[in-house]
Amino acid sequence: LPMLFYWTLQYHQNRHWKYPAYIFVMGFIATFLHPYLSALVLMWTAFYSVGYFIFTRSPLRSKLRHVIPYLGSVLLLFATTGTIIRLTDPLKDRPITPYGFLVYCTKISHIFASHYSLIWKIVERRYKFIINGSGDEGFTYLGFTVVIAVCASVLFFIIKTITSKRKPEEQNDTIADPQKFQSIWLFVAFAALLLSMGIPFVWNMEWLVDYLSFLRQFRSLGRFSWIFYYVITIYGVVVISRYYTYCIARNRKVMGYGLLIASMALWSYEATGYVTTERFSTMYSKEYFELFSGEKGHTWKKFFEDVHHKPDEYQGLLMLPYSHIGSDKLWLGGDMPGLQIPVALEIGLQLHIPMIDAMMARSSWGITMKQVKIEGGPFVYKPMLDDLPNDKPFLLMNLGYNELTADQKYLLSASDSIGLYDQWYVYALYPRRLKVNDKKNADSIRALAPYLHTGDTCLRNTGTWYVDHFDHGNAKETFFGTGAIPQINKTEMPLADIPVHPLYRNQQYEVSCWFLLNRKDYKNPNIKIDVFDSSDHLLSSTLAPTKESTDNNGLWFRLVHYIYLTPECARIRCTLMNADGNSYEIMDEFMLRPGDALIVSKSANGAIMANNHLLPK
Repeated sequence: LPMLFYWTLQYHQNRHWKYPAYIFVMGFIATFLHPYLSALVLMWTAFYSVGYFIFTRSPLRSKLRHVIPYLGSVLLLFATTGTIIRLTDPLKDRPITPYGFLVYCTKISHIFASHYSLIWKIVERRYKFIINGSGDEGFTYLGFTVVIAVCASVLFFIIKTITSKRKPEEQNDTIADPQKFQSIWLFVAFAALLLSMGIPFVWNMEWLVDYLSFLRQFRSLGRFSWIFYYVITIYGVVVISRYYTYCIARNRKVMGYGLLIASMALWSYEATGYVTTERFSTMYSKEYFELFSGEKGHTWKKFFEDVHHKPDEYQGLLMLPYSHIGSDKLWLGGDMPGLQIPVALEIGLQLHIPMIDAMMARSSWGITMKQVKIEGGPFVYKPMLDDLPNDKPFLLMNLGYNELTADQKYLLSASDSIGLYDQWYVYALYPRRLKVNDKKNADSIRALAPYLHTGDTCLRNTGTWYVDHFDHGNAKETFFGTGAIPQINKTEMPLADIPVHPLYRNQQYEVSCWFLLNRKDYKNPNIKIDVFDSSDHLLSSTLAPTKESTDNNGLWFRLVHYIYLTPECARIRCTLMNADGNSYEIMDEFMLRPGDALIVSKSANGAIMANNHLLPK
C-alpha cells in the first residue's frame, strides 16, 4: 500500500506510463502472495479514478487520457492472474460466496481503540464496558498521535473557514504545492473506509453483491480499511510536519520542537504496547518448537517403536471427532477440543503422516462432500474409500474423554487398537474392512426390504422414535416419498413436539432431517432442540446445524445431531431455524430416534432408507 500510494502520487503529478506498469508488476507478484492484495489494488485504483474526476478541473478528454492507462493496468492484472488461476487450479467447484462478507467489517471502535495500546489498557481497566476488537478483521487503530493531529487539522480548518476568507491563489488544490495534502487522497481513504464498514451492503442492499461478483470472494470487507489506515496515518504526519514548519518559520522553536517531541513520544509510548505484545507472543517459540518436534512432550516415534509399528504403514491420520473446516457450506468440528489440532500437527510433523481432517479455506465442495461421509455411519456409501491410492490403514485417534456418537463408534468396528498414549486412544482403521462392513449392512437391509410393508419399520426398538416424511408437502422436488416442504418465508417454524421416555440415563438420541440447499451461497438452516421435563421445565436447548452434515446426495444435505437424554425428559420440541428466511430450498424426511435403534423406511416405488440414510439401488 505505501508503494501503491507513492506510485499513484507520481503518476498523478507526472502522468508517466511507467508508474501504472510498476503497479501492474507489483500487483501481479502480490496477488500470488495473497489474493486480497489484488482486491486492494483494484479498489484503490477505482476510488482514485472516481476522485480524479471529482477533484480535478480539466476537460473530460484529458481526464479520460489520464485514468484509462491507470485503470487499464489493473484490469490487465485481473485478467492475467485470473487466467493463470483458472488454467492451473484443478478444482472448479470452490465456494462461490464464502461466509463472512458482512460479518468481518470495520467498526468505529476498530479505528479509535486498541487493546495493545498502553493508554487504552489503562482505560479498559477502569471502564469494563470497552470491547477489545484488536484481533478483528477490521482492526485499523490509528493511534492517539494521528487522531489528535487529524482532529486538530479539522478544527483549525473550520475556524479558518469561519473567521477569514481564503485568498484566490489558495482556492485550487494544486499539485505544485508540496505541503498540500490533496483532497483526492482523503476521498480514497474515506471511500475505502465506508466499503470496509459494509456500506452500502449493510443497508439491506446485499443483493448488490450479485452484480459485483469479484467482491464475493473477498469475504472480509474490513481489510479494505488498510487503505484508510495508511492514507490517514500519512496525512497525520503531514499535518504535524506542516505545523512544525509553521512554528519554525515564525521563530517559535520551543513550540515547534515541543510539538515534534510530544508527537514522537506519544507515538513511541503506544508502540511500546505493541512491541511488548509481539515479544510475549514469541517468548515461548522455542518451547513450542520442542513440543511439536518431539524433543519434549509427545514423542510419537518412541510410541510407535514401543508398539512395534512404523509410520510408513499408514496412509493418513484421521482424528475423531472428524473435522472439516473451509468449504463454508459444510463446517464440521469447529468447536473441537483445543488439544486436537496441536496433536494432529505433532503427528504430522513428527511422523510425516498427512491429515484427512481438513482445515483449508475455499475447499472444493465435491471433495468435501466425499470426505465428510467417512463419519456418516454404517448406511452411508463412502466414495473417499474408492479414491485411495492403496489399502494401507488410517491412523485413527480419539481423545479419551471425547464422547463418540454411534456413527463415530462405527469406525472402530473396522479398526484394531494399537494402544493408549497420554489419554489418546490409537487405532489402525482398515479401509477395505470398512467397505466390507458397509456392504454387509446395506445388503442386510436390501434383503429384508421385500418383506417390509410400505412405510416405517423399527427393527431394533430401544426407545421412542418419530418419523415425518412430509408427504403432504407440495415441493417441486422430493428426497424420498411423495412429498416435501418448500422453503418457508419466515425465520422459525415448529417441526415436531414429541413425547419421549428414555430407558436409561444419558441415552443417546439422534435428530436428522434432509435439506436441499442452493449453490450460490454458504447459508443452511438449523434445528433448535428443546428438551422438557414432565412439569414443562426446560432441561436443555441445543442448536443442530446442517453445516455439520455427514451425508449428502447432490445438494441434499442431511442435518444430524446427537443429544443425551436423562430419565427426567418427557418431551422434545424441534423448531426449524431458517436464517433470513432463505437458508434452504426444500425440507424432507425428519426423524428422531435412539442412537442404537434401526428404522427402515420403504416408499411406494421401492426406495429404501435406513436410519434416514438413502440406500443406493
